[in-house]
Amino acid sequence: MNMLRPVPGPYDPKYPRELSDEEIEKLLRPGLFARFSRETLLSGALLAGMTLGALGQEPTPPAKPPLGKEEFEAAKTKALALAKETLGGYKIGSWNQYTSIHLAPGLEANPRVKYPAIPICFGNSHVGIFDTKKAIDTTKKLFEIYGIKLQAGQTVKGEGFTFVADGYDPDAKIGFKMTLPEEYGQEAKAKDPDKSIDASEVKPLSAAITAGKLRMFVVDAGGFPNMDGDLYTPMEYYLSSVIDYLNWAQGGMEIDPEKVFGKKPAPRKR
Repeated sequence: MNMLRPVPGPYDPKYPRELSDEEIEKLLRPGLFARFSRETLLSGALLAGMTLGALGQEPTPPAKPPLGKEEFEAAKTKALALAKETLGGYKIGSWNQYTSIHLAPGLEANPRVKYPAIPICFGNSHVGIFDTKKAIDTTKKLFEIYGIKLQAGQTVKGEGFTFVADGYDPDAKIGFKMTLPEEYGQEAKAKDPDKSIDASEVKPLSAAITAGKLRMFVVDAGGFPNMDGDLYTPMEYYLSSVIDYLNWAQGGMEIDPEKVFGKKPAPRKR
C-alpha cells in the first residue's frame, strides 16, 4: 500500500531554501571533528588554501615578464578565446546563475584563486569534482599561449619541498600543480609521496616563490565541485583563475576579484 499522501497548501517543512556560510559551518563542524583530528583538518585547509584568513592585496608579480606589451595583449585575447572554446564543450548548469566567487589563496605568494561558491539548497547534490583531465590539458595550452612551454613529469625541488608538477618549464622555472582531494589522490600519494604537495611543504614553496626562485600556480581541485552534473561552472571559475595567474605573472595587475570573465556573479549571501 502506498503511504504517500498529498500535503496541504500552507504546509511549511521548516527547512531553509539555502544555508548561510555560518549555518553550514555549524552543521558540518561537529561531524568533521568527530571523524578527523583537528590537526588533519587544519593541514587540509592549509593545503587547499580554503582558510578564511585576511586576504589583503594581491602579491607583487614577478619582475621581467618574458612577453612584450603587444605580445602580452595578443596572448590575453588568445587565452580568452581558448577558454570560451573549452567551455563550449559543456552545457551551462542550472546552478551557474546562483554561484558566487569564493576567493582563497592557493599560496600566499600567488594571487587568490576564484573558487565557485555554489549554494547548498534542498534538491542539489555534490557528485564529485570537475573535469580535471580537461582542466590540466587546457592549462598547458594556456601557458603556451603566454610563451611558456611546459614539460610533463618534471620534479620540482627546493628547500623544504619536492613534488612532481603537472607541467613545468625548468628553464623559466614556472609551472602548475593541481592538488587532488584525498579520495582521488590517496593511492598515488601512498605509492610515491614526493609526487604530491603536503601541508608541510606549502610555506617553504610559497617562500621560494616570494624569493623569486620559481613560479608555481597551485590550485585545489576539490574546490571545484561537480554539482548535479554541472561541469561548466567549476571549469569557468578554474580557467578564469588560470588566466588571472598568467596575467599576474606577466606583471598585469588588472585582476578583478569580483568578476569571472567580465561577469559579476550573484552576490554571496551571508
